[in-house]
Amino acid sequence: MKFLAFLFLVSYALLLVAQPNPELRRALRDHYIQNMYPVLKPQHEILEKKWTKTEAEFLANKRSEFQAWKLKKRQWQSQVRQARQSAKTEVEIKTTFANARQQLRQERQQLWESMRAFVEQHQAKIVPTNENLLSFRNKWQQERKAIRQQYKARERKNKADTNTLEFRRTVRFLLWNGKNPHSRK
Repeated sequence: MKFLAFLFLVSYALLLVAQPNPELRRALRDHYIQNMYPVLKPQHEILEKKWTKTEAEFLANKRSEFQAWKLKKRQWQSQVRQARQSAKTEVEIKTTFANARQQLRQERQQLWESMRAFVEQHQAKIVPTNENLLSFRNKWQQERKAIRQQYKARERKNKADTNTLEFRRTVRFLLWNGKNPHSRK
């Protein structure tokens, strides 16, 4: 379960994390498209076939909620970016957007909590997929690390609790709609 979540988080993070170097961002995206997506997509499809109709409907509903949340987050990020460009100070920006940020966090937490029982109930279906993807994890991590070092980009350190992070990664993978997040369609 850790690995599925890790893979999706890595792929999703490519879209959300603004890399300081556009060439680095392109290189990481290309790595995802060429190496990771061709492995993740079939595994995701296998997992999707295991769901019953009600489970699939539940996931479809949660995916739509997740997509709506991502849209709200992008809009919030855009507003923050515009505020920074308008020469506002960081303190002004933080106070102006603090409530919206807190609301986004609460909505995400509610979504994660609504998925907790589903994840725990379906471990038998999720674990085999994790095991299939586990062999790729170290390879991908090393390749992506090498790409980052090549461009000398800063890596952000995650301060989150490991158990919480594991869960988030799993939920992100389950909520993934199976589409390539890097396609322009």
